[in-house]
Amino acid sequence: MSLSLRKLLQNPSLKLRLVGSEGDQKAESDLLDREFEWLHATDMIDPIPFLGPAEVILTLGWQFPVTHSADPAVAELRSDPVAVKRVYDDYVALVAAHGVIGIGFGSDVVHRGVPEPLAQACSRHDLVLFEVPYEISFMDMGLLHD
Repeated sequence: MSLSLRKLLQNPSLKLRLVGSEGDQKAESDLLDREFEWLHATDMIDPIPFLGPAEVILTLGWQFPVTHSADPAVAELRSDPVAVKRVYDDYVALVAAHGVIGIGFGSDVVHRGVPEPLAQACSRHDLVLFEVPYEISFMDMGLLHD
């Protein structure tokens, strides 16, 4: 069974929010009408061996440098912003080249909000990025998809 990102985002019970970098209009286009087969929850640095084409990744962002922690127990990284930006861009380029069509980012668990470098990378690589609010579990999204 296929589902479009637009239909997923329009489900009011999920409270999902489309995220775009400043000036981004691509997400409003046909990108949202692309269909996906599966929602895959992963925080792997390289999830490609476990992904099929036309999937959506759900992540809490453990694979990314934490620069604005949502939890005081999670240490924040002090690093060169250019290096941090490259980590996000390399990841998004990798999954986009494999055929992933979107990323759902679980906010306020590890990272405070959705990291801006992730939004910028998704915009550059034509991936839809949406925020999954803290109160919505990834399992809830999978059940609606089935």
